[in-house]
Parts: sequence; C-alpha cells; structure tokens
Amino acid sequence: MECKEVKHTKHIPKKCHVVLAVDVGGTHSNFGVFTKDLQFLVSFHYASEEIKNFSSQVKKVIEFVRDKYGWKVTNCCIAAAGVVQRSGTYLKPTNLHWSIDTKSIQKVTKLHSVRLINDFEAIAYGITQLPKRSIVQVKSGQPEKNATKAIIGAGTGLGKAILRHDGKDYIPIASEGGHGDFAPFTEEEFSLAQWISKQEKRPAEWEDVLSGPGTAKLYKYFEKNKKILLTAKGKEIRKSGYDPNTITVCADKLCTMTFDYFVRFYARCAKNFALDTLALGGLYIAGGIAAKHLQIFKSKTFKEEFINNGKMKKLLQKIPVYVIADYNVSLYGAALGSLKKK
Repeated sequence: MECKEVKHTKHIPKKCHVVLAVDVGGTHSNFGVFTKDLQFLVSFHYASEEIKNFSSQVKKVIEFVRDKYGWKVTNCCIAAAGVVQRSGTYLKPTNLHWSIDTKSIQKVTKLHSVRLINDFEAIAYGITQLPKRSIVQVKSGQPEKNATKAIIGAGTGLGKAILRHDGKDYIPIASEGGHGDFAPFTEEEFSLAQWISKQEKRPAEWEDVLSGPGTAKLYKYFEKNKKILLTAKGKEIRKSGYDPNTITVCADKLCTMTFDYFVRFYARCAKNFALDTLALGGLYIAGGIAAKHLQIFKSKTFKEEFINNGKMKKLLQKIPVYVIADYNVSLYGAALGSLKKK
C-alpha cells in the first residue's frame, strides 16, 4: 500500500510520548502524530479504498513510529465521516466498505484510550487550534464574542458541525445535515433535482450537488441538457469517467456552468445552516474543494446568495464567513479530541 510521509517540524524529538490523530475520509485516510502539547510532528497519508483492515492499519502506524522514532503512542482519536453509535465505539464510514471499532483497535494495539468522533466534530475542534494565517476571511461581518459558530465543508461528501460556547469553552456538536433535502429555486434547479432523484432513486440531497461527486453530477446534467460542443477539456472529463479532479474552474463552458451553480448552492446551503444555528460567531467553510477554489467564495455570486433572504438579510450581513485553508485541520482537531474526556 502506498504511503506518503510528511514531516511537520525540523526538530524531531526522540523517545517521547505522543498522541495519534486519524482523519478518515471517503478518499484519503490521514494519520498525524502530535506531542501532548499539540506540536505536529509527522503525518502519513493513505488511499482509504486501499485499507483492508482499519484496526491493523492503526497498529502498523503505531509500530512504525515506535521503531523509526522511538515514540510511544498513549492516546488515539479517530475522526470519520458518519454517525458514531451511542456506545461511542463503532462507526461505519459513509462512503467506505470497512468499519471502525475502537474495541478492536484497543485489542490489537493495547492502547488504553481510543476515542471515536465525527469528522466535522474534529474540524470544529481543529479551528480552535489553527494559526490565524490558516483561516481566510471571504465575507466581512461583525462576529459576536462566544456566539455559536457553524462549520460546513464539501469533499467526498458534505459535512456540517456546530460550535457552541458553554460559558468556558467551545463544544463541538456533530451533524449529518449534508444529507438534508436539496432546496431548488428555479425551473432549471427543479429539473436538476428531478434528474438526480431519477439517477439515485431517492430525493436529491445537498451532498448530491455539494461534494466532489456532486460537481460530476452537475457537469453530467449540463452536458446532457445543454447543446454545448465539447471542448478538449470536456473530452478529457468524459474520458476520465467524470473524475471530479478533472472538473475545475476554467474557460470550458460546461465547467463554468458547473461552478456557477456549485457556488450558488454552496452559499444557499451555508446560509440555511447559519440561520438554523444562529451562527453569529461566524460560518467556517472546510474541505479540499474550498481550499483549492478559494476565489469562488470571494465572488459576488457567493456573497449575494448568502444574504439573499427577506426577513433575516441584516442578520446574515453581520455573519462573517471564513475558509479553512489548512488541509490538516481535522488532524489538529482529532489530536485535541484525544486529550479530551469521553
């Protein structure tokens, strides 16, 4: 199995106690090693589909850092896309064929503490740890001190989380709002929703239009329904099997149309979530798509759609919007989560 190892500090300590943070996504599974004061040491990156047994994979990483660096892992926190069962020990990742069981992990690793949290719960923890340069403000506002914050992010799927202040600290609350029903406005959007519903044999969800696979669905819909001659870029996308990585912000008309709708839907979904949570502390956008396409969140289209509301327009104008530019935010959050009490 191919693994990419990345060092995050020039000064690698020897023979120390460390914590293991894991971020499991539908595409990539990332393992980060941190000191107990949350200094990021090294990370390991795998393709999620190539992992056969997750418990064994955790064990291999722990043994590798022990043998190479002399580190002893004392705590572990795993963040994954999906619903953590009430016991707090089991999760079936939404877009993967394997499951995560902390009891199994403890059995094979002998770790005393293994915690399991939702991936966006980890991002919520993580934004409290990131340096200011890793958070880019894309819409101005007047955030209220200790007010609720909302986090939304499109990647392999669409995730959401809430940060609520309890008087002392911010507490993350997990969500599966990305699977809420998609809200079309126009005839074109209703046609899109019906097309998705027919393809998926269920009602269209936000995740169907706000995710990597969602951009592929948008592109395929417009390719099928608009009489636009395929460019060389279009032929490349079709040849790739509509790989989301090939669908980018560029001069291709179908790509332009895809991202025009994508950014409008993103703003609409973010607006609804900001109103649902009364996120007067700000709305944060996470995920690889946002980091790669920062310019679309600074666009007039995004800002106008975000405040497009009759009664609550002034409130929405007050809410600042930020993009999280550090891909490792989930690892920072999981590292902090490993030190929290269950």
